[in-house]
Amino acid sequence: QELRPRGLDVKQEELGDLVDKEMAATAAAIETASARIEEMLSKARAGDTGVKLEVNERILGSCTGLMQAIHILVLASKDLQREIVESGRGAASPKEFYAKNSRWTEGLISASKAVGWGATVMVDAADLVVQGKGTFEELMVCSREIAASTAQLVAASKVKADKDSANLCKLQQASRGVNQATASVVASTKAGKSQVEEK
Repeated sequence: QELRPRGLDVKQEELGDLVDKEMAATAAAIETASARIEEMLSKARAGDTGVKLEVNERILGSCTGLMQAIHILVLASKDLQREIVESGRGAASPKEFYAKNSRWTEGLISASKAVGWGATVMVDAADLVVQGKGTFEELMVCSREIAASTAQLVAASKVKADKDSANLCKLQQASRGVNQATASVVASTKAGKSQVEEK
């Protein structure tokens, strides 16, 4: 139900509000996820020692890096979106623009949702790994899914952007940052897995 295209049952003027709402919800999800990682890190430092602490610190550190990269991505995405709407492509108000381009707007909303959801799921997976109840593989899969959602968000934004836009360039840089951070989560998780197995 949640993933159903909303254009058919949402009044046109509500579509613009929905974009803002989803972007804000995504930003809030990232903040919550970052706070949870900090909490997990404190708990690990208080209760773990030796290899376990080393592995957990490395994994949670890379997860923090990924959350920061996603945060930059969401801000860049908002700036580009504002620019796209302001350059207007012939539409009078932002709400009219979103309504007129409802398919594009829906793509943007679902991509934004996927990024926020991916961050939440990844923190759950990291929490289980740190407690010794989850699998390292699951954490790697989650971080790769975030990279895929990020690509979707960039693609959705790019469709309407001016190809020479400085904001588009910033968004693409932010996307590369997310990919590097994702690779870092995967690398630290793999290293942690083999360290734990050796032990």
